[in-house]
Amino acid sequence: MRKIFGLLIGIMFAVNIMAQEEGVVILHQDSIMETLLVKKEVTEKNNAITAVGYRVQVYSNNNARKAKSEAFELETKLLEKFPDVKCYVSYSAPFWKVRLGDFSNYAEAVVFAQRVKNELPKLANEIIVIKENNIKPLYLKENNSLLNTDTEE
Repeated sequence: MRKIFGLLIGIMFAVNIMAQEEGVVILHQDSIMETLLVKKEVTEKNNAITAVGYRVQVYSNNNARKAKSEAFELETKLLEKFPDVKCYVSYSAPFWKVRLGDFSNYAEAVVFAQRVKNELPKLANEIIVIKENNIKPLYLKENNSLLNTDTEE
């Protein structure tokens, strides 16, 4: 009896699989999606690219009561100490983070991290180099060829 029942179930399953037909999927999307998916040409309005780079993380805390204020206080202190380096404060739940710089390679970031450790020894235990996408500005030369600020002559 079990064998017959199992055989019937198997036959019904096989017939069901064979009965399925091929279908057509029609995708309806806003026309702006196509524009967003296609890589834009660099123009005067869109003069930046995203490149893999490195930053020095000097603060990361998830204390709900004080992490935000500490992060912004540290940003102010870092901008005074290193005015030529960009400082980024970000919130990635549940952490507030402070990161410095837009370095093209790991070695540059390590050298700067050591400089920060020497000048701000209280932060030395928290300082790490992380890989992150950086936005690099591009400028147009007179002949409309591209020039990245990192490769200026």
